[in-house]
Amino acid sequence: MAWGATFDVPGADSESYDQIVPLLEEVTQGLPEGCIVHMSPTKGGYRVPEVWESEEHWKHLRTEILTPLLQRITGEETPDQPDPQPFPIHSIRARSTE
Repeated sequence: MAWGATFDVPGADSESYDQIVPLLEEVTQGLPEGCIVHMSPTKGGYRVPEVWESEEHWKHLRTEILTPLLQRITGEETPDQPDPQPFPIHSIRARSTE
């Protein structure tokens, strides 16, 4: 069953986002496995809504890929990461913007 969550990253800016996302996509060869939708940030910090095939796909990305990447970028053993704010998914309908 699909799993959705919103991640609030207060105080971060689009420059930070623009630095991390290409590195993440390089490691995962594009959108991470299991990620259905990822929307980019807004001004004044950012909110990232995502929809995943499952919560397990998201957990794998966070623990196995994103955390080591942030450790490398920040030099911190335990880099700050926002906690997910899950929301239920009943149905997904989308149209590509490409």
